[in-house]
Amino acid sequence: MRRRKYRPGLHDSLDEEREENPGFRPRELTDWRPSPEETLAKKELASLLDRGVRSLPKIYREVFILRDVEQLSNEEAAQALGISISAVKTRNLRARLMMREFLTPYLKVRWHERLFQRIKGRGRIA
Repeated sequence: MRRRKYRPGLHDSLDEEREENPGFRPRELTDWRPSPEETLAKKELASLLDRGVRSLPKIYREVFILRDVEQLSNEEAAQALGISISAVKTRNLRARLMMREFLTPYLKVRWHERLFQRIKGRGRIA
């Protein structure tokens, strides 16, 4: 039983330095900061989302901001707006659909094509 418990090769020591490739050095160090292109893409997307939210009618915009931006629960949003929970759910769904319709022309790949790509990548659709 002692022999079974004692397995020296099972765990590696953190104190010992192991060098698998002693002469290995990476060719170049990459910069972790976002590139100017990525920064510009983020700003454009933020601007587009802002325009989309502002284009929503007021009753849908309020629910969308509380639920999806502020991340309040359905109950908290219903209490803040003085409406029922089912009204919050309905308005949020409609706001999301309106946002999807607003954003679709600006995105290169349509939402349903992205969905099929994601499902195909998981191996669910042949």
